[in-house]
Amino acid sequence: WRVEYKRQWAVLKEHCYDLQEHKYFNNLFLWLIILNTAMLAIEHHGMGPGLQRGLLFANFAFTFFFTVEVSVKLIGLGVWEFFQDSFNCFDFVIVFFAVVEVLAIGGSSILVLRSLKALRSLKVLKTFRVFRVFKMFRYIASLRVIGEIILSSLSSFMSIAALLFLFLLVFSIVGL
Repeated sequence: WRVEYKRQWAVLKEHCYDLQEHKYFNNLFLWLIILNTAMLAIEHHGMGPGLQRGLLFANFAFTFFFTVEVSVKLIGLGVWEFFQDSFNCFDFVIVFFAVVEVLAIGGSSILVLRSLKALRSLKVLKTFRVFRVFKMFRYIASLRVIGEIILSSLSSFMSIAALLFLFLLVFSIVGL
């Protein structure tokens, strides 16, 4: 039975690797990241119970899909290769906290998790999901070029900002 188990695991790993390498897989999750960011932008203070319930279910759905994404990549790439990539590490941390949040906020029947007030503050970690938008830099070449240009020009911008600060300091001392 061990040989059969190893063969099935190898087949599953190969299918997961092929799936996570497919362009439609990455495109699907790019669109999910955009939708998730839009859902996070909709949330506001004083929203109605219907909208709140809808966003809660959307949060559960996004957490499920992103957990599937991380699981497929983890199985397909293997643990070592998965954690070699910084985007994968970031995704893993975001998904981990999203699952903990879902368990703590209302997706769990475990009363101990639901009653912990400290875990309810994990809603704040939802804001880190917005940083997933930066994952688009990896897959969209033109966006990556723009990002590299902006990063390379930051040193020049810092020099100009320092010069402007010195002008401000000198003129404030002089009293103009």
